[in-house]
Amino acid sequence: MRRDTYGRLFHLYRSQVQKGSFREAKKTLLRIKEVNPAKGWYHQGLLYPRLATKRASRRDVFSKQVGYFKKSLSYNEKDPSTWRALGNAYFQLKKYNLAENAYRQSLKFSRSELYRNDALRFIADILIMRGELKKVLAILNKILRSKHRPPYIQLASHFVSYYQKVGDQEMINYWAKKAILSAKIIEKSGKPAYGPRDIYQRIIRDFEGFIKE
Repeated sequence: MRRDTYGRLFHLYRSQVQKGSFREAKKTLLRIKEVNPAKGWYHQGLLYPRLATKRASRRDVFSKQVGYFKKSLSYNEKDPSTWRALGNAYFQLKKYNLAENAYRQSLKFSRSELYRNDALRFIADILIMRGELKKVLAILNKILRSKHRPPYIQLASHFVSYYQKVGDQEMINYWAKKAILSAKIIEKSGKPAYGPRDIYQRIIRDFEGFIKE
């Protein structure tokens, strides 16, 4: 019964986020926290950047996220999605050791190859920051060959970061174009996005900025 209740509330919450009704989504999260506190605090962390005031600094926003994700983990310390999100927040705060630890916790608790690949691609970002580029390419190519690789719309950003580091504009163009094509295909399919309806157009614009002919 509790699971069914969470499912209905999450469907409502996701619809509100897609419509940009973030204040209403926040109210729904209060109800979600009653039936599934771990997921409620997890989604609170994901939603927070859209609720923060314009005066809030990036550091303030990501620090707040860290608190929400830690709160979620206090209810369920084995959730790989929350560990991954915590790692992303730490990464934005440039706390790379903490980020890597969170990603490795996500890897530890991931039951599917797709989830493990998600953790690995973010670990690759840490290695890029450290300049351990041979390890990076090995990880990314392993994920690329996997039967359960993430969509190109996700994987491309890591390849772009790698090829920016090594200075290969041709490969930057290649992966940016693959991401743009992937975004257009997913958008056309009507598949629900975790975020506003224009999220695919935002992604396309971001990747277009990487292309230099």
